[in-house]
Amino acid sequence: MPPIYYSKMTKRAALIWVHIIGTLLIVTAVGNKAEAQRIEESGDFSVQRLRPSLDHNGILNVEWAQVHPDMLDVNAGMQYVRDPLYVSRHQMDESTPVGSLVRNRMDLDLALAWSTHCCLQLAIGGRFTAFQDRRVANEVEVANLQKSGLGDIFVAGKLQLLSIEQVGYNVAWQTVLSVAGSHHNYLSENGAALTMRLLSSRRFENVRISFNLGGTWREETVFLDANIGSEGLYEFGVAYDIRKTLAFLTTLSGAFALKQPFARGVESPVGVLFGVQTQHGPIQLHVAVGGALNDAYGNPTLRSFVGIRFWYDQGVY
Repeated sequence: MPPIYYSKMTKRAALIWVHIIGTLLIVTAVGNKAEAQRIEESGDFSVQRLRPSLDHNGILNVEWAQVHPDMLDVNAGMQYVRDPLYVSRHQMDESTPVGSLVRNRMDLDLALAWSTHCCLQLAIGGRFTAFQDRRVANEVEVANLQKSGLGDIFVAGKLQLLSIEQVGYNVAWQTVLSVAGSHHNYLSENGAALTMRLLSSRRFENVRISFNLGGTWREETVFLDANIGSEGLYEFGVAYDIRKTLAFLTTLSGAFALKQPFARGVESPVGVLFGVQTQHGPIQLHVAVGGALNDAYGNPTLRSFVGIRFWYDQGVY
């Protein structure tokens, strides 16, 4: 094959196009680098607020105030949450979505509670995050998110103070001490956390009502322009027993900052759950779905919950 010859004009045009394309690529790369904004994350707090109740009389995540002697409860639950940590950028009066630093998350909870006294219950448990991911805008740079890991490990004690016979409803005090199983990646709290609640509950003919009021004290951590620290908690649950083996459940839960709760920008999450509970002998199953009533960290737009519980009462089985 004879050699191919290029004219000077062809060579010059090729060089011009090479320079043009190279310049465009450099400008684009520099422009993307200039526009990209990196979010610095510590991740030293949990975006999963809800924890199943430790007692089989509890209503989903709302604790029950009565303590039964010689009782053993084994509880296992699985939770899926959507967008528990969604971030937006605010400039002037405009809000630009950044994306979900935690988009989808699946948690497994396990707890063991027992009571050997008429008014004292002790418990131990923990959480394992089986999966989590994220989705953010292209111009935002973030670090890789750990997909799974050990969450908080806790010990708890519940002391019944008053009974229905004394004041018309049950009253108890619960203390939960949790420690971080993993650091960063929103898997657990920043170190240790102490949660204390005053519990009140009562069972009517076909209705169970429980109300919890308390707070969580923990080390403060900074996340973007927010300070995440100690919070007040409230939880309200109602169960309607259709029959002995079937009940409809609903709960309302919320939190508020203990430090400057009414300051501008302070988030006070509120969420609801609706569920069904069925019981066959000592085995209890419950399924629930719900979501956020307002925007706040750890308050997912969608939450689904499936749990199984085995309880043993020496006086029954």
